[in-house]
Amino acid sequence: MNLKLIMRAAFSLKAISELRKAPLSLTIFMSLVIGVLHFTPHTLAFMGLAPYIRHVEQMWQLTPDEERQFIQALPRECRIYDLQLSCDEVMTVHINANVSISVNRDDVELENGLIFMADHFIFVGRGDRLRFLYHHFEGLDFQYLQHSAQGYDLLMNRNAQALQGILIFPFILGSYLTGIVSFLGYIVTVSILAMLLKFGHTSFLKYKEVLNIMVFSAMLLSMVVIVIGFIMPAFTILIFNLLTPVIAWFVYKKYVIPGLQTPSNELKEKDFKGVV
Repeated sequence: MNLKLIMRAAFSLKAISELRKAPLSLTIFMSLVIGVLHFTPHTLAFMGLAPYIRHVEQMWQLTPDEERQFIQALPRECRIYDLQLSCDEVMTVHINANVSISVNRDDVELENGLIFMADHFIFVGRGDRLRFLYHHFEGLDFQYLQHSAQGYDLLMNRNAQALQGILIFPFILGSYLTGIVSFLGYIVTVSILAMLLKFGHTSFLKYKEVLNIMVFSAMLLSMVVIVIGFIMPAFTILIFNLLTPVIAWFVYKKYVIPGLQTPSNELKEKDFKGVV
């Protein structure tokens, strides 16, 4: 029965008010679930290449002119075929003080850049080196890149595909951890502020009850945010943070205040045993 009540809280204000007596273990469990749910639209962006391209841009910080210089610095007669670099040149070119290109030389110290070797390439970001085979660079012709107006973007797309393979898991894990921690911090802070409403009242909720109302109000909203997030992911966190206290306020005004004034058959903590 109580499991059904928890499910009803995803779309019922009355169910949220009844769940304010839920035990702390259930509150923590639902906070973890909601922290993951409301960050899911944002996290799904890591399935595409854009986050990895931005990751490189933030480290390298090349200007448009330097991006063109980066492509023009590549040895013209070289190409990648059958997972091998066909290139006789040995060179290192510094685009600026922080970004360089090296071909057939991996003994140079680079802060940022690319190193092209015979059977692999090395991405260098802030001194860290990541080694990749040429799977995502197959068929790449440096001369073609130099003649293309989108040559730098084409190269970075191939590079992002390689980075995605090893960075997608830590990026997604980091995103969900950020979602959980930010939600817990937000919900605890807002609940503390909500306790200010007790002034002027002879009877009021305990802090844990306020916290439960906030958490389960967020559960209701997280269902909506997931749908909106696939359309406008940039607005999901803003919508979530603004509307959660509004929903909690409606629950308090419509269902909690009358219960504080008259006896009720509310659920107690013991009624939730076995749910979590």
